[in-house]
Amino acid sequence: MSVDAVTQRYAEAFFELASDRGVVDEVRADIERIAAEVADETVGAWLFDARVPVEERRSQVDKLLADAQPLTRNLVGLLFDKGRVQVLRGLGDRKSTRLNS
Repeated sequence: MSVDAVTQRYAEAFFELASDRGVVDEVRADIERIAAEVADETVGAWLFDARVPVEERRSQVDKLLADAQPLTRNLVGLLFDKGRVQVLRGLGDRKSTRLNS
């Protein structure tokens, strides 16, 4: 399964939950913020660098998302737990499939 397919599955489930819980606007803002951070060359390189301990990367992302919607924080935590942090690269692109409908 390609990263795009994995990202699509996570995105669809995430956005469906956001819609069900009535927090679409909040998670849209969170995803836009994450996408901007990941798009930054320095931040993106560091976040996806396997030489940086996962705990350190997760700690920094947790700080970034301290005021994020709990559903967003749960998704990001799940991605770290499952070794799928790469999904964050495409999540911003995939948001238009569900959040803008």
